[in-house]
Amino acid sequence: MTVRRLYRLLAAVLLLVGLGISGWTTAGQVQGWRHLRAGREALEQGDAETARTHLAECLRVWPSSAEARFLAAQAARRCGELDEARGHLRAAAELGWVEQAIDLERSLLRVQQGELAAVEPFLRDCVDREHPSSDLILEVLAPAYLRNFQLHQAEQCVNRWLELRPQSATAWYCKGTLLERKHNPSQAAEAYLKAVGWNPAHSGFRLCLAGALLEANRPSEARPHLEEALRLAPDNVEGKVSLGRCLRRLDERDEAIRVVNEVLSGEPDHGEALCLRGLLELDGGRPQEAARYLQRAVERHPLNREAIYGWLRCLQRLGTTEQIEGCRKRLEECDAVLGQLGELTRAIVGRPADADLRFRAGEIYLKNGEQKEGIRWLHSALAARPDHAATHRLLAETYRRQGQVDLAARHERLAEAPPVFVP
Repeated sequence: MTVRRLYRLLAAVLLLVGLGISGWTTAGQVQGWRHLRAGREALEQGDAETARTHLAECLRVWPSSAEARFLAAQAARRCGELDEARGHLRAAAELGWVEQAIDLERSLLRVQQGELAAVEPFLRDCVDREHPSSDLILEVLAPAYLRNFQLHQAEQCVNRWLELRPQSATAWYCKGTLLERKHNPSQAAEAYLKAVGWNPAHSGFRLCLAGALLEANRPSEARPHLEEALRLAPDNVEGKVSLGRCLRRLDERDEAIRVVNEVLSGEPDHGEALCLRGLLELDGGRPQEAARYLQRAVERHPLNREAIYGWLRCLQRLGTTEQIEGCRKRLEECDAVLGQLGELTRAIVGRPADADLRFRAGEIYLKNGEQKEGIRWLHSALAARPDHAATHRLLAETYRRQGQVDLAARHERLAEAPPVFVP
């Protein structure tokens, strides 16, 4: 081969390689644009999970895109992935994304972290001034108010949100939650039905709809929604327990037992399933078997009045006078505690910023063996007043008993910190 022919061959190879690299780069750019556009559209439609997937693919191609980083932060936050959201938001700020947008997104993150009080005035002012992202702000504020039993503020936010986004399934879901908190299950079911209409593939919306229908004593309407929810999410334990309750209401006892047994085979200490299984045995005239399940249910959830009352019915057929009187006393004590908690809840609705009321609710739940609910109320007290020393002390004691040493130490330090002065 001559030198000239060798040069020509080398030039041809280099040309082909160059064309290949160019084509690969162009294809990559096209994919990046496609995923960025799809991510934007999914966020606009309220589908944060799909947006998160598309934006992750976009960032594989364009890791230095400020817009993709910012949108990925929004998608992660709306999916509840707060650490991931913070990371994307830091990157977006470093890449020079719009400062005001970054500040707003950081405020929304703080609300989802339980810091509503610190940023509430800023966010409410944004909505009052009709900020272009008002719907995203209301999407965060409304659930935060609902968690804190600030029902008046929640209602204002939900109504304004539905004015801006009448086709938002999540807004209708929040409307349903609000109506349930106001003890109106029939209207709650109507709101949940609209949420399901706008997002029929969301199993959680269907479960809430079915729950409201059961509360409104409409089990035949609830059943198809429960079955569809479980088709969409077959491993949802709470959905299976709800279906069991629905089947019991429809007098399909054998099928209800099959569903509840399926739950207990995987989670033998599930309190609600134990209660339902006991009631099904009681319905079938087997009080001895029923008492075994109901006693275990009461041990798991000492304030489950339905389980205590069912256990009392079993003892009235089987037990001694002493056992019956002991269970009756337990039922009376449960009623007294539930009455006290009801009064506290009504007081909290009227005075949602009162951390002392929330602390007392948490304290009562913890004293009565309801750990999860007690901790939830204590954290809501800290959302109202982050320096509430009594709450930090009780959380420290609770976490230490549970073996969560790091959390206990953190709350012990916060309990001793000087209070924050609020003028």
